[in-house]
Amino acid sequence: MFARRRRRLRTAAALVAGGLVASAAVVAPGARAGSRVHVSANPGLYPAFSESVSDYVLRCSQAPVTLAIDAAPGVDVTVTGHRPHTGHFQLNLPLSPGQAFSITVHDSTDTDHYFARCLPSDFPSFGSIKLAPSQAGMILAIPLTGGAGPRYATVFNSDGVPVWWAPAPGGWYATLLPGNRIGWTDGGGAVVENLDGSGATRVRMVGVSPDFHELQQLANGDYLMIGARPSSPVNLTAVGGPVKGVLLDNVIEEITPAGQVAWSWSAAAHIGVTELQPEWVAQAAPGGAPADVFHMNSVEPDGNGFVVSFRHLNAVYRIDKATGAITWKIGGTSIPQSLQVHNDPVFAVPGGTFVGQHDARILPDGTLTLHDNGTNHRAPRAVRYALDLHNRTATLLEWISDPQASASICCGSARRLPGGDWVVSWGLTPYVEELNARSYPVLRIQWASGWFAYRAYPVAPGTVSLDQLRAAMDTRSGH
Repeated sequence: MFARRRRRLRTAAALVAGGLVASAAVVAPGARAGSRVHVSANPGLYPAFSESVSDYVLRCSQAPVTLAIDAAPGVDVTVTGHRPHTGHFQLNLPLSPGQAFSITVHDSTDTDHYFARCLPSDFPSFGSIKLAPSQAGMILAIPLTGGAGPRYATVFNSDGVPVWWAPAPGGWYATLLPGNRIGWTDGGGAVVENLDGSGATRVRMVGVSPDFHELQQLANGDYLMIGARPSSPVNLTAVGGPVKGVLLDNVIEEITPAGQVAWSWSAAAHIGVTELQPEWVAQAAPGGAPADVFHMNSVEPDGNGFVVSFRHLNAVYRIDKATGAITWKIGGTSIPQSLQVHNDPVFAVPGGTFVGQHDARILPDGTLTLHDNGTNHRAPRAVRYALDLHNRTATLLEWISDPQASASICCGSARRLPGGDWVVSWGLTPYVEELNARSYPVLRIQWASGWFAYRAYPVAPGTVSLDQLRAAMDTRSGH
């Protein structure tokens, strides 16, 4: 079984090239045995045409897109703006990036619709492979590169094909918000707008420099964001700093739609600098700069509190919203509020803990999930724990990994779906995947070398439809 899995993973790894892959990468169960129509295009469709796949992309240039279509006897084919044809025919379509065409295939028993849209010329190279039915519905991510490359908030459908995108200058992390509004963080705050690009607004923090790590909209309409501010003088001798040093305090703010602070919380007021973990000292406390002791990277509402992940503390904390007090902690330096971890081989060794973890989330059943990077210690893993607050324990229920993602220096996310699959961005690697509970890949999206996704957000089935996304893209492109 493991040899077969490795062969399939190598097939997925071969999908990325200098541009879009020309041949089909999507394997869709349940395709028809007979063929009613065949479609090819120049520039090429991605994936290659299959009657079981509805959506495609292609890289358009100044020259028209040339379609070559072969229809079986008794089958009519209609391309947007043209009369129906049968048999073999060709069409030239003048299209710009963002614009699309549709193909309707009709016979006496059935009608099918297909859609293809032009990618921007600078959209990053990618490949995808589907190995089993997906539970995720769709996946939202921003492909990133270490350089000054373009950034697009992108929704990939369950075949791994982009069906919606929007320029996100400076964007790091995108999320779908209530009312099917899209939001992304860009280091200066957050941009929130409708899917069609209308109604854009900016969310800003107050008295704090925002960062890109988190954006949520709470049930009351307020926004949840995190940022940092220098705090001094602080005694940093315990972490190799000066007696009167400058600490980079991490702050959570709940911000009303009117831009006012409804609630805030300071890490420096509740966590000591001695909880900084040894592997992060050199990075956290460079000479002469504010010491990044905490490095908060996710906040998750949890009833009357919040669950917070701190990369440089190798730990996840829960804080009480009313008092700001820490109610429990997992990982890092042991404190009175720490939970005892059971059934986890990482914690079974002396000093065992998460390392540089990201994306701590609480599921409806009360379990905790997160992406444990294992930075410079081991391969990354996605983990889920049952929390017993009466007995002060956290018990590992499941974990998944992928041998292709052998190291994750930073970043990453892990979201467990109601059906048991996981959507994972393996941090500073080119892979975003849906995997089942046995770590078997269901869907893989792979960027070109040097690209990654800080976080991948699963869009649950029924949240937004493909038709809504197509219509929003048509509006954005003026089509």
